Amino acid sequence: MRHMETELAIALLSASNETPLSVAYLDMNGLKAINDKHRHAGGNRAIKAYLEAVIATFGERGEAYRGEGSDEVVVILPNVDDAAAAKLLDNFARQLAKDPLVLDGEELILTASCGSACTTDPNLDAKTIGDLADKAQYRAKYESKKHDPRVSAIAVGAGDVKIFNPHTRDV
Repeated sequence: MRHMETELAIALLSASNETPLSVAYLDMNGLKAINDKHRHAGGNRAIKAYLEAVIATFGERGEAYRGEGSDEVVVILPNVDDAAAAKLLDNFARQLAKDPLVLDGEELILTASCGSACTTDPNLDAKTIGDLADKAQYRAKYESKKHDPRVSAIAVGAGDVKIFNPHTRDV
């Protein structure tokens, strides 16, 4: 994520009421458990499927940055307000669950904890909006952990956490 802070600072300069800027933090649920049960090869396949869902969902709308070797992704979304971010994050959760991953004969449905923050203030610094998105993502993660199996959870701004349970719904 070397260039993410610079790109975010540049994107913030264009934030306005007409061109809001959202930042989304995405974290795949249960990667450690996948690694423990299916070894790193299984974890790598899960990360690959997860990143493919990131690209399919956000590829045309924003810039995604991944921590080195991790499942944590930050997406910078120009011209995206809270309502549009909520829709994108819901689409991401659905995309992630669309094609279950088969590891060692076991079918896994991937889920994620997602949080986003939006601003129209070009004077807001990158750290502040990043911290807001991070806090929203942690709220989502907290709610996701209440479910077994884990569900996707989405927190947009300071709003309620929305749950998408791919284990009980058609995706």
